[in-house]
Amino acid sequence: SEETYQAWRAAVDVRRDGKPRLGASGIVTNVRALYLDIQGWATHEPEHWARWAAPCPISGRDGRARTQALRRAKERTDHRTRTLQPLLPVLVAAADQRRHHLAALLTAATDAVHGQRLVVDGRHYSRIFSAGDARHQRYHGAANVRVNDEQSGTTINLTDARTPRSGRGPASRPCATPASATKRCSSCPSSASVNTSDPTAR
Repeated sequence: SEETYQAWRAAVDVRRDGKPRLGASGIVTNVRALYLDIQGWATHEPEHWARWAAPCPISGRDGRARTQALRRAKERTDHRTRTLQPLLPVLVAAADQRRHHLAALLTAATDAVHGQRLVVDGRHYSRIFSAGDARHQRYHGAANVRVNDEQSGTTINLTDARTPRSGRGPASRPCATPASATKRCSSCPSSASVNTSDPTAR
């Protein structure tokens, strides 16, 4: 009935959290296509499909709304691209800066002993070599190179940092702070000077 259809449309148009469903027109179009497909199949194979055929409650006008929705979606995408495109050079520079910093830190930490302090571009780290690292080295031939960032207190696996994976830890981000998009972060200096010291020296 029309009442059932309108109730279904109202449910489709709103997500569970109460926000408008941006892809509602696509759902409506797909359901309308199913109705029309079954009608076509019923014409050619009535013995199989006739009992399932029914008039489609979705008008062509509702179907055309999908074209408008797709146009609006493209407009949103284009607007987002225009907004973010000027920030692309900043993002690339931050990622490249982070890559050079981690490469210098990996070089300094590879031969360091547990507890040895490292200073890379003015930022202080200390080498970590745990029993688990020793076990990993014994079974796999090499241990993960890990350091503790003494400023933030976080542990960085520099072995993973060589091939960062999206969304996994600080090594996968261009920088540890959101402000890196607009200014240079202290953890990602542009130079690559490296100093090492024994565990008793700063």
